[in-house]
Amino acid sequence: MLKVCLSNIYFYKFTPIKISKYNFKTILCQKVLLIILDKQNSHMKIFTSILVLLALALIVFNITLLDFKNPFQGDSAVAFIGIAASFCAVLILLIFRISKRIEEKMNGR
Repeated sequence: MLKVCLSNIYFYKFTPIKISKYNFKTILCQKVLLIILDKQNSHMKIFTSILVLLALALIVFNITLLDFKNPFQGDSAVAFIGIAASFCAVLILLIFRISKRIEEKMNGR
């Protein structure tokens, strides 16, 4: 049945469901694919949330490594680079989540 569902995936992506035109197997496959895609979307949200939390934890950890008397020497320079990299990771992940949300609205989910 999965092979049939994968061969009928284009019905889900590009055409609305019309019960009178398509057979029951195609409609069932479309519903199964919709459930799978929704679960993957929730897994993606959880995964990106975990990555954001890890990046925020790295920011906090690197702040503890800063030497405020000599901020650009030794471990403090490495800490600044780590803070900047973690901040960039948080921004990229948030942009990714916003783009997925826009994509969902454009697809009409």
